Amino acid sequence: MEHKKFDVKMKKLKATYDELPTQTDKERIMRQIRDDKKPKYPFQIFRYAGVAISFCLFILLALPFFNQEIKNQGTIEEDFVLSLSDVKVEIYSDESKFGSIDIGNDKHIPTVIEYQLTLHNEGNQSMGSLSFDKEKNQEQGLRIEIEPQEPLRQSMLDVFGQDIINGNDLGNGATGDSRLKADKKGSFTRYYLLGTEDDISGLSKLPPKGKLNELENNALYADVIVYLGENRIARFDLSDYIRLNSNIAEKEKWRESPKFSIPVEFGEEKTPGEYGLVGKEGKFGIQIGSGEKGELEYYNFIANVPNKNMWYFWKVDESMSGNLKVFATDENGKKHPVLMKNGYSSWDAGYGIDSVSQNNENEIMLHTGMIFPSAGQWKLDVYFGDKWYDELFITVEEE
Repeated sequence: MEHKKFDVKMKKLKATYDELPTQTDKERIMRQIRDDKKPKYPFQIFRYAGVAISFCLFILLALPFFNQEIKNQGTIEEDFVLSLSDVKVEIYSDESKFGSIDIGNDKHIPTVIEYQLTLHNEGNQSMGSLSFDKEKNQEQGLRIEIEPQEPLRQSMLDVFGQDIINGNDLGNGATGDSRLKADKKGSFTRYYLLGTEDDISGLSKLPPKGKLNELENNALYADVIVYLGENRIARFDLSDYIRLNSNIAEKEKWRESPKFSIPVEFGEEKTPGEYGLVGKEGKFGIQIGSGEKGELEYYNFIANVPNKNMWYFWKVDESMSGNLKVFATDENGKKHPVLMKNGYSSWDAGYGIDSVSQNNENEIMLHTGMIFPSAGQWKLDVYFGDKWYDELFITVEEE
């Protein structure tokens, strides 16, 4: 028994000893450490560089295949050119379009708020489809959704107590051209039921007319989202669209105010002459020309050049109290101070008709300087004190 225990211990000791590194192993390990500390030879560097270059080439060649699915899904907004060419919002009732609710002998026609839009495909390829995806239960063509901005959302809460666009319990619907050919326009509508004039089951009673007007006034504070199938391809801010078209409509009204002349006499000899003015004859005007009778010459307002101007006012009354003020608006809708006061641009001339002597009982002249920072059409709103007096339109030429 004692011999067996001794043999087992010897075997364990031998195994432990066998696992210890021999002198040869030690020399091999030290040689490996020394080799690792040595710099790589040039041919080794080239070998590693070749491997790296080959790997990069492989990635570059394979990348288009990896990105194919992403590209097809992610460039849809770049493939089409879509614009919003017209928009209108109405609150109305139409039995032929929205039907009616018949209860006994009574017919109740719902009132809706409807967004009517015209979209223009400005690209060189058709967009949209007439097909229907049964699996997704969704049309593959073009469609629109309305996303209210805060003024409209707050108006809906005030009038109806709910967001009738995103949480409409009454009903909604849409129409539109699912497919637009290249360089063609299409009509789209999105409507939301508001209620009926009578309080009936299933539909709310319409709020008072004044509340509906409030809703209609805020209806254009919204974004239109255009979808192609399930992909969103465009967004239009209706408030920007309306502001832009309002500026265009306003600008179309900007016609230079009429020019007219008043008789004067020049020098001690009292030679008959004329002053040319722009403004409203018989009320007020700015002198922009002079000459002997029949030889009147007009001069132009020049951008960035100070102009000395004489203002004429007729039909003077008590409302024309306070300093003369001018608020000038350029073609982009930005207001500028254009009166010269102590060498600087100002809104306020620093004096009014109370500060000057009256030429006669029906005419007052005020002398000012003005400077305009850019050429183009300008609208001048004229005030006395804080009271608006009138407006005139002038043309400013390039320097």
